[in-house]
Amino acid sequence: NGKCAVRTQVGPRGELPPLPAGVHGFIRDGGMGLYTLLCKGPGAPVMLHYCNCGFADWCRKYEILCQNHGTADGAFSTDREGIAEVRSHLAARQLTLQG
Repeated sequence: NGKCAVRTQVGPRGELPPLPAGVHGFIRDGGMGLYTLLCKGPGAPVMLHYCNCGFADWCRKYEILCQNHGTADGAFSTDREGIAEVRSHLAARQLTLQG
């Protein structure tokens, strides 16, 4: 469940900005695809995503994510591609399971 970002100016000056294409992507105004860049490591752009407003909401989110998922411990699966790279998500999972 990754997030997607896009530059608002992707082509020559005067080209209309990209349009959303589903919940995880964008296309050029004319329907053509955009170049994809993977940005990792030092100097990569960072986007802050605040999905919780306060500690209580953060706790509630992980209480929901850590039950009834059909795994041995009930929490969300750690086998999904890319999940091992989201260390804060895994740490919150462990803390929630510990009570």
